[in-house]
Amino acid sequence: MKRLFSNAFYNHRHFFRRMCLIFAALALVSAINDFHTAEVVNDYISVPGYLTDVESFTTYRRLRQVTEYKYTVHWLYDGEEYTKRITAIEKPDLDLSTVRINAENTDMTMGNSKDIRISAFGSLAVSILLFIIWLFFYKMDKKRHNISRDEWSSIYYTSLVSSVVMLIGVIYSSVIVFKVEGKTMQSSMTTLLLVSVFAFVLSVIINRVARNKQ
Repeated sequence: MKRLFSNAFYNHRHFFRRMCLIFAALALVSAINDFHTAEVVNDYISVPGYLTDVESFTTYRRLRQVTEYKYTVHWLYDGEEYTKRITAIEKPDLDLSTVRINAENTDMTMGNSKDIRISAFGSLAVSILLFIIWLFFYKMDKKRHNISRDEWSSIYYTSLVSSVVMLIGVIYSSVIVFKVEGKTMQSSMTTLLLVSVFAFVLSVIINRVARNKQ
């Protein structure tokens, strides 16, 4: 059994290593986005708020059954009441008593900078751990300086698919960043746009190198 596992790891070590690096990068992007959002939300002010019209329903995402929630958020500011309809996969806090808004009352969030930072540090810790695992795999691979033609071919097609996906991400985030309302969402989408542009350029460069190495 031990030998079987060792052979399986040896045959797929490149796959394990790449997946660790990809997920480390994704976790890092999530951490950067959360840190940025925390800074934006840090200057928001707390106002009284509550939830009504809470609904739950089952839907399918990526062939997986999930529960989504719809609810209305109410908040009071300068003697007036405002509302916003929310759709989310996280179960809402039915005991909600305050929300946070920016000074112009153009953006509302139910989170706070402290909780968002905690989430950011968690994502950063995951990214660091995955990078360490990738580095461990990299050092174990004695043939890392002698990539075969088949491996370059695999890298070529993988980077080609990544380039297409990242290009779609650039187009999507470019459209959304100009349409989305609220500074918090604009901040998140702007971060996604910049990361998508960087990932697209990197994928194209890797693809060109792999093409010449095949």
